[in-house]
Amino acid sequence: DAQESRGLGDVYKRQDQSIKLNPDNKWAYINKAGAQAERSDLPNALATTQELTRRFPDWSIGYNLQASLLDAMDREAQALSAYQKAVAAKPASALILTNMGNLQRRLGRLSDARLSYEQALRLQPGYPLAESELNSMPK
Repeated sequence: DAQESRGLGDVYKRQDQSIKLNPDNKWAYINKAGAQAERSDLPNALATTQELTRRFPDWSIGYNLQASLLDAMDREAQALSAYQKAVAAKPASALILTNMGNLQRRLGRLSDARLSYEQALRLQPGYPLAESELNSMPK
C-alpha cells in the first residue's frame, strides 16, 4: 500500500508538472481528475475539473466530467447545471446530451429527458445510447 501511495503521488506530481509546463493543455486536467476519481478521491477530482472549467469555460468536455463527478457525489442539482453548461459549450456532443437525459430521467423529469435524447439524435442520428434510452422511455 505504501508503494502504491508513493506511485500515485508520483502520478499526481507528473500531472501537476504537465499542467505547470503547459497550462493550456486541457487533457492534463482531464487526466489528473480521472486519476483522482479512479482512486475515489472525488472531492479533489471535482476541484481539478472546477479549475479546468474556470480556465476553459467554453469547453464542453470539462463540464461533462464535472457533471459526472457531481452526480457521483449525489449533488444532482449541481450536476444538472454542469450538464446544461456542457450542452451550451463546444464541442456539441450526443454523449453529453444523453448523460444529461439520464440524470433528468433519474430525477423524474421524463419530458426533459426525452427532449435531451431527441436532441442527441438530431445532433448524431442513430446514436445508439440515445436511441436505446429513448426507446426505453414510457410512452
